[in-house]
Amino acid sequence: MSRIYRIKVGVQETAVHVNGETLLLPVSIANILPQENMQNLLESELLSSGWTKTSKTLEKNLDEIYKIEYSPTENNLSIVRKKEILEVAIQEEENKTKVSKRIREQQKAQQDLTAQDTKASASVLEAKKIMNQHLATVYKKALIEKAKSLGSVSSVQEHESDQGLHVRITVKG
Repeated sequence: MSRIYRIKVGVQETAVHVNGETLLLPVSIANILPQENMQNLLESELLSSGWTKTSKTLEKNLDEIYKIEYSPTENNLSIVRKKEILEVAIQEEENKTKVSKRIREQQKAQQDLTAQDTKASASVLEAKKIMNQHLATVYKKALIEKAKSLGSVSSVQEHESDQGLHVRITVKG
């Protein structure tokens, strides 16, 4: 018996801007196994690669300005500007300067934020790449688990190509 699964791994291209601080990217997970099992596999994969679990999300620092958060309940990947960095910088400037200097500094900070928004585009690509790598690993594990339910797995072969990761699992029935 032979079954072929063709799975497209990826965070959706459509991004939703929530506000100036957050960008949401919908994540769709193929139902190779029941949805709860797929979510558990993805959570385990993210935690094993350094993500931190909070009460509602899994998070990872992307760089000094942004962090990425995955919400299992919403199935969204968020790119979030770290507020604490900006708040500390603004507080220090307010303590040091006069009102007129603060206005000039705030204008400069706004220009810097605009420049950082350009960097956010690169952060979006990096966040997508990170999540796609984890999804590929999760799908491979799910396919192996599904194959084990069909019979004895005799081999697992994988290779990369221009079209992505190819996994071939041979099952003896």
